[in-house]
Amino acid sequence: MPTTAPTDAGNYNARRQLSWQRLLPRIERLKELRVNQAETTIILGSLEQSYDGTPKSVTVTTSPSCDQYNCLQMQGGTGTDAGDYPVVKAIVNNRNYWARPITQEHGFALHNREANAAIHVDGFTGPYDGAPHGASERPRAWTART
Repeated sequence: MPTTAPTDAGNYNARRQLSWQRLLPRIERLKELRVNQAETTIILGSLEQSYDGTPKSVTVTTSPSCDQYNCLQMQGGTGTDAGDYPVVKAIVNNRNYWARPITQEHGFALHNREANAAIHVDGFTGPYDGAPHGASERPRAWTART
């Protein structure tokens, strides 16, 4: 049996010895000591982002701080393309903390906003005349739509 006070949540046996007089035998009692988990809250961040061609993710923190949260899953991939990516699950997986899990029914989603592409075309100068004209160019800059 441990001789130091427990520091983690859980059930522990505590031994108590009593003796009222030196001549009487000691009485030993065992009791269960329960240390409950502390409550923490899951906080999702970075739910609004702008498309730039790189994968996006939602940030997860807890309050009070808990170092082991688990399983942030988003439906529909890595958040690279513009669109909405619902958060399917976020849970705390820690012996000393518990939190109400976040599930898809809560309605949280990463919203990756579309970006406007500015296209500059070289190779044609002239007024509109209704006729097709050949020119090609790739986008040079991305500007987020707000």
